[in-house]
Amino acid sequence: MHYILPIRISTFLAPHVRDSLQAALRGFTLKGGVGQFHADNLGTSRFGVPVSNEIALQDGGVYQAFSNRYSIYWTPREGAHSVKFSGALGQAYKNAGYERTSGYPYMEETSIPGGAMQKFRDANGQVSAFYWSPAFGAYKVWEGGAIGSRFTRDGGTATYGFPTENETAFENGTRQVFNLNGKETRMYWAPNTGVHGMNGNGSIFKKWVSLGHAPNMGFPVTEEISAGNGGAVQYTRTADNREFGFFWSASTGTHVMNSKGALYYHFINNGYTSTFGYPVEDEHVETDGRIHVKFSKGQELTWSASEGVRVH
Repeated sequence: MHYILPIRISTFLAPHVRDSLQAALRGFTLKGGVGQFHADNLGTSRFGVPVSNEIALQDGGVYQAFSNRYSIYWTPREGAHSVKFSGALGQAYKNAGYERTSGYPYMEETSIPGGAMQKFRDANGQVSAFYWSPAFGAYKVWEGGAIGSRFTRDGGTATYGFPTENETAFENGTRQVFNLNGKETRMYWAPNTGVHGMNGNGSIFKKWVSLGHAPNMGFPVTEEISAGNGGAVQYTRTADNREFGFFWSASTGTHVMNSKGALYYHFINNGYTSTFGYPVEDEHVETDGRIHVKFSKGQELTWSASEGVRVH
């Protein structure tokens, strides 16, 4: 007499045995680290049943797909972890190139304040973190790069909020934008400036954009910093190493000086904002051939090759 084991296997079997038998009936095998992870983490009730056998991947890894749109990955280095491809983080991982570009999961998808996160690591130990928020969706932060390293070191989403884009090539560098409760931080990196942030809601950023941003004015080479008397300054540097200071105060708005020029050096070496206040216009050349800039405390600085710097 022959007996056929039904698809709905009796509940008296241990869950991992039942799952293995169900998989076998469909022609797929649960085994090893993947099978153990499946059994230890709610089995078919969470992942569903296998829809493939284990498939070999790079760096000694394997994965197996399941009917609830999960895949369980295993590597000798990271062990076994799952990726939920029905969710936004799994889709972002897929769109970024799976393990080929982002490595293997070394943690499960995790809830964090305001959203969710899952991290992956490649064979070189570099980490790609995927973040999701309902406002912005899911994006990758590459912790192996200067922007991702800075983001993580400074406190991640608690400090900067969630990414609103992937790291993107921008002129001769890269850019990634983050948002924390409406405050936008735009991080820029270039080979001759390193990584620095700009307040995307601020007057300095808007002035930088109005003057042609990176192609004309370069990338930020400092953060926005206090310049005294309630104002601020941020410096930028171009690919050919010209530098500019963007000065802001509530009463003057934002104006720009050549921070390698004679007028700037006179300004900072002769009392700075406590003596002159803040620029009320951009440094510029007038019809007399001189370079001019006026300040909020009434002085005007001019420069010519024949006279040098003069105070008016």
